[in-house]
Amino acid sequence: MIKTFDLTFSNHPHIPIWGPDPNTSATVGVAYSQTVKAIDDDLMGDSDSGNEELTLIAQTSGEIGETGIFATALPAWLSASAGSTIQEQVDGKTKSTCTITLSGTPGEAHIGGSLITLVATDSYGLEMIKCFGLTVG
Repeated sequence: MIKTFDLTFSNHPHIPIWGPDPNTSATVGVAYSQTVKAIDDDLMGDSDSGNEELTLIAQTSGEIGETGIFATALPAWLSASAGSTIQEQVDGKTKSTCTITLSGTPGEAHIGGSLITLVATDSYGLEMIKCFGLTVG
């Protein structure tokens, strides 16, 4: 005799997701500023659910596995600064959004491309890595 059953998972943690892609080009001598956001919807609107806020804290450095959002190996002309963490209700769920701002002014010596890596990690240890090329021309 074969028994069948349905298995439903609820309140499982979600990997943080990234907002829209950032501007991938910068111009020599012109200030570049780009705010990048990560979103996590692990708050389910139920304080008894055991889910927690992503609590993304923008950092300029960090270790993979730390809770937060940070940039790694930025080119010398580019810096990262902490943005804000905002919680909002969407369709009965609480979403946590954190931003990090990349800014700087490239010089002639920076013409060419750089690979930018951003890491968002929630307190479940789930990570989302965003890599994009930034070209200075």
